[in-house]
Amino acid sequence: MVNNVSQFKLSLNGVSTAAVTYSSAGNTTQVQLQIALDNAFKGAGNASLFRVDLVGGSTTQYTIVARNDLARTNLPNFQVTDLVTLTTPSTVTNLGNGTTGNVDGAGNELQNVQFLNGPA
Repeated sequence: MVNNVSQFKLSLNGVSTAAVTYSSAGNTTQVQLQIALDNAFKGAGNASLFRVDLVGGSTTQYTIVARNDLARTNLPNFQVTDLVTLTTPSTVTNLGNGTTGNVDGAGNELQNVQFLNGPA
């Protein structure tokens, strides 16, 4: 069951975002996730290093695309930390083939963050 007060953080190479509050309303979580990533990971001239896209209009799946200074960079997976206990934990997967991992810097790095059944 989706709960609009559930929170999570993303971490990459020891750097974590601020807590992001999940919302089932439109692109609210997408916008909040973009802000959290922009605040935690800054490129040259404060350029955004990641772009967050909704997957197929879903409010439970987001694709994170590395860009600017991180374009064509092989990155480790983001780690997602649910700040509440979820029935089904959130996951980070490779957008290319659905396996845990990443796209090895071929083109821009793509990672998919998914809340299976939404945060509980």
